[in-house]
Amino acid sequence: MYNFKVGQIFYNSWGYEQTNVDFYQVVKVTDKSVEFRAIESVKNYSSDTSMSGKTKPFINRFKDEKPFKKQTRHFCEKYESFNMKYGSLRLYTKPLHFSNYA
Repeated sequence: MYNFKVGQIFYNSWGYEQTNVDFYQVVKVTDKSVEFRAIESVKNYSSDTSMSGKTKPFINRFKDEKPFKKQTRHFCEKYESFNMKYGSLRLYTKPLHFSNYA
């Protein structure tokens, strides 16, 4: 059984012609669910003219979006992820690659 903790950061990397990365912070944990809120990110571009680089979460800098819950029985321990509409929510460990289109 995975041990979720308030304050943990998860991310969802998704996209077709670009790589979007969204970050989420655990704000509540119960026996049956985990509640997340979207947080801002900090982007470091590879160069002044680049449209890609590395991104990391801005911890405790919540977006205005409402929290959402995921049931822990839907957590896939094998891949350490929750399914999302696009991509999957995974535990954040290091800065991630992103890219912008136009």
